[in-house]
Amino acid sequence: MRRMKRRLFLKRRTKPGAAPGLLIVDPTAAATGITAIAYGPDRLEEIPACPSARVANLRGSRAVLWVDIAGLADHAAISEVATAFGVHPLAVEDAVNTHQRPKAESYDGHVFVVFRMLTAESGAEGEQVAMAVGRDFVLTFQERPGDCFEPVRERLRHGKGRVRQLGPDYLGYALIDAAVDSYFPYLETLGEEIEDLEDMVVKDPEPGHVERVHRVKRDLLSLRRAVWPMREMLNALLRDEHEEISAT
Repeated sequence: MRRMKRRLFLKRRTKPGAAPGLLIVDPTAAATGITAIAYGPDRLEEIPACPSARVANLRGSRAVLWVDIAGLADHAAISEVATAFGVHPLAVEDAVNTHQRPKAESYDGHVFVVFRMLTAESGAEGEQVAMAVGRDFVLTFQERPGDCFEPVRERLRHGKGRVRQLGPDYLGYALIDAAVDSYFPYLETLGEEIEDLEDMVVKDPEPGHVERVHRVKRDLLSLRRAVWPMREMLNALLRDEHEEISAT
């Protein structure tokens, strides 16, 4: 996994005192792309590069509609999609401002969840994913293209498992599960590095080993900042009653 420079603190995009629900344009945000997957037990339709104006018309064409927004530069398109599904403006603000802690919140008509996933590009601090789950839809908002959700897409395309038999809440859980799984390869790599570093420190210590120890420590702290709030978010989903999420 490629090493990247870590930030100890995530930069807040919104200014203190800004109006609630205000979307602040981030000049570094990746270009926005929308993929829609409408599915039911027997059929699936996948539409890459789906225009934002078409998304609302897909609702109801199948039992569940998953709209994946990758890249947060086009606030007009994001607002159009979110408005079509009744996503609360405060949730949309949290989706595009990527400094959020993992959390789960209930709004009228949908549950809003923020979590983090690891990708080859994200490093230990991970990448924010925001998700709105309603009675017949799932919206995901990613910082950039490239994610850990391809196994879920493959299950949908080929009808594997129960994901096409159940509702949007099950898809939401499957996506969160994939995000949690994305941490394991990184943890394995980090564990191997720690073992190698221990051997080198014992057998042939060098001044550069101290710097590597500090870097590994920073990685572990970054992982803790991402993982511990995710644990709290999952507990909140399990503990609180959400009309859009079933017990199964």
